[in-house]
Amino acid sequence: MKKLKSYWWQSHPDEEHGLAVVHYNIREAKSMAYSHWGSEIGFDDVEFTDQTIKWQKDVDLSKLKDKTPHVIDDYKEGLILGMYSFIEGENDCDKCGMCMDYVSQENVINDEIICDDCLEKGDSNE
Repeated sequence: MKKLKSYWWQSHPDEEHGLAVVHYNIREAKSMAYSHWGSEIGFDDVEFTDQTIKWQKDVDLSKLKDKTPHVIDDYKEGLILGMYSFIEGENDCDKCGMCMDYVSQENVINDEIICDDCLEKGDSNE
């Protein structure tokens, strides 16, 4: 039985942002990420020869919701799984509901996203 692996794809090696992808092999993951980026962002922003991809060995995919090859569009899930080091945009604290614009791995406690205020108060139940 094939085992899914986690990959990190970037449109260019100098880019900070990229895509988390789960697939059975690196070649198919790279192709999937490139197609997804092109359909969402546009192919003008990426040269096929500049893209990079690497295997994320330390990611535990046992809690992955969708067990099929795909791009991780649920950024919150990707952060909790350790596939993303941070996410930007509107994300709510799982304890108090406060909206956060930037969330890092430091805000992930027991598979929940916790705001800095709740972490300081000790509401994370570590």
